[in-house]
Amino acid sequence: MKSVGVVVRRYALSATVVLVAAAVALCVYTVIHQANDRAATILAACRDQNARHAATIDELNTLYARFERGASKTRLVQLRTSKGFTLLLVDRLAPQQDCQAVVSRATR
Repeated sequence: MKSVGVVVRRYALSATVVLVAAAVALCVYTVIHQANDRAATILAACRDQNARHAATIDELNTLYARFERGASKTRLVQLRTSKGFTLLLVDRLAPQQDCQAVVSRATR
C-alpha cells in the first residue's frame, strides 16, 4: 500500500503539469491573438493611407481642372508642371501600397 505522501506528491506533480500546460496554452493563444490584432491594425492603416492618397489625388485633379479653365497657354504649362510635381510629391510622401504585401512584410 502506498503512503499518503507518495499519492499527494503524484497528484501535486500532475496538478503542476496541468497548470504549466494551461499557462503555456494561454501564452500561445495570447501571442497568436496579438499577431492577428497587429496584422489587422497594419491592414487598416494601409487601407486608410490608400484612401487618403486617392482622395488627395482626386482633390488635386479637381483643383487643377478648375485652375486650367480659361488659363492662358503659358499658365497652362505652369499649371501642368506644378501638377506633375505635386502628384510626384504626394506619391513619394504617402504612396499607394499593396496592403497585403505590407502586412506580409510586417508580420514575418
